[in-house]
Amino acid sequence: MPVPAITDTQVLIKIKAAGVCHSDIMAFKGQHPYRVPPVITGHEAAGEVAAVGRAVTRVKPGDRVVIEPHIGCGTCWFCRRKEYNVCPDKRLIGVGTWMGVFAEYAMAEEPMCFRMPDGMSWEEGAAVEPFVVGLHAVRNVEIVEAWQEAGQDYLKALFSANLLDYTTDDRTGTVIAGSRTEPVKFEECWTFTRIGSNGPWKLCAIRQV
Repeated sequence: MPVPAITDTQVLIKIKAAGVCHSDIMAFKGQHPYRVPPVITGHEAAGEVAAVGRAVTRVKPGDRVVIEPHIGCGTCWFCRRKEYNVCPDKRLIGVGTWMGVFAEYAMAEEPMCFRMPDGMSWEEGAAVEPFVVGLHAVRNVEIVEAWQEAGQDYLKALFSANLLDYTTDDRTGTVIAGSRTEPVKFEECWTFTRIGSNGPWKLCAIRQV
């Protein structure tokens, strides 16, 4: 594969270890909604900085880095709250023309690169991204209320205790959530519902209405 060209704000990384995400398997099978072949997939990786753009100051050639696999637009409401993982215009490694990490070299924007501790192996570095996803969830989930409605058990959780205020509309079954200045209405926002009286919990889709 050709070595990716980088701009002034980007970093070229020689991949040393990469993990296989379930989304990569779905893409291989042609089942992923936006990782559509032909594409080089892979987004869980660690490697050595091979080159940096002229404006990059965070890392330098020779640094060992972990790659965060996406970057937000930087200007939307979510990005301003440092929630760029849900930015509607975020860009991801291994999607479209952005070559993934299942290659000798990969390109990343400067904010996506994090230096690794000296004692961390390449394989451990590649596992950082999936690990911190679970860690973030455990740190932020707070069970705030459980109740029964129309024969169904509901468990409501806020993924960040102070993220959004919310109220429920019993007539429509929706949750109205928002900040003090930018209210947003969601249908069954952050709601778990049990299938049957003793069935498994299922996360309802988060859908803006």
